[in-house]
Amino acid sequence: MKKNANSMEMLEIDNKKLEEEIAVFKKDPTNKDLVVSLMASIRTARLLLPAKFPSDLSDEIKDMIKKRIKIPKEKMPPLYPVLEQNQQGELYVAVYTSKKHITNPQDYPVIINTNFEQVTRIAEDKKLNIRGVIVNPRTDKLTLHPQFLDAVGRMNEKVNNQTEGVREVKMTRGEFEAFARKNVEHTALVKAAFSDSATFMQQLDEMREILIFGYYKQPYGEKITCPYKEDQFDVMVLDVRDDCRIASVVVPQPKGMTGCYHLCFVYDPNTEGIRYFIFEKQVDEEVAMVKEVQSDGSETLIGEAPVAGSEMSFVLDHLDTEA
Repeated sequence: MKKNANSMEMLEIDNKKLEEEIAVFKKDPTNKDLVVSLMASIRTARLLLPAKFPSDLSDEIKDMIKKRIKIPKEKMPPLYPVLEQNQQGELYVAVYTSKKHITNPQDYPVIINTNFEQVTRIAEDKKLNIRGVIVNPRTDKLTLHPQFLDAVGRMNEKVNNQTEGVREVKMTRGEFEAFARKNVEHTALVKAAFSDSATFMQQLDEMREILIFGYYKQPYGEKITCPYKEDQFDVMVLDVRDDCRIASVVVPQPKGMTGCYHLCFVYDPNTEGIRYFIFEKQVDEEVAMVKEVQSDGSETLIGEAPVAGSEMSFVLDHLDTEA
């Protein structure tokens, strides 16, 4: 890794193609071709990794940092990556594709010009309990989960092992299913619900299981067999009050992966405001959690999930406590 004292020269990296692919990918995050294309671009990209010094620095080093004096190699203290924490307390390695995305450079004592492989190694450090990587956390807010990082790692291995011929890289079936499901539940449905809540709720009321199954099937296209069937979904829409319509959506239980098993949309026909709640089971945890997803994709932890079958009542009770 190339360390710097945030010198302008070291921060000058060109990721125009990667940034364009991130923008396209965010519009259609369940498109497998876009996933693979993003993997191929970020795999070889130089990235800016914010870092910080340990808290127990000597006065000499503190003075050198304050005066922006170059620290000799033999005196250089260890550097630690800056981690972003979401509302659930989950940690992500923060990286930037260019300096224009760093809106708060004063918060970073050091910025390291590095490659994606080094970033992945940090994210996979079990001692740090990191959930993944977040690219451009102040602008794009693109979250790369372990399934994506693993797939990029396998892509590296395949490319390194090939000496000639056409290079074809594929995600494993399990990796793609986990990635597709994550993007349906945390991106595609968020975009549909919040961009036009009235239309979304009308379609949900009229089409029910057909609509939701369509979202889960879309990433697989015509050539890949979808692992789900329409009869595995169940949608119920109720008008609780004049200002409250709630849609309860049961989706197939995720097997061997993190995913939602129940979704709830609460809609106010008067204001066209909508709220989105997910009941999510982590693959390595016994207790499922309830979260509210905001229009920007950020999540607020509500608490532990209730017993199966009482999800709608749980959401309504939660809303009553807010009133």
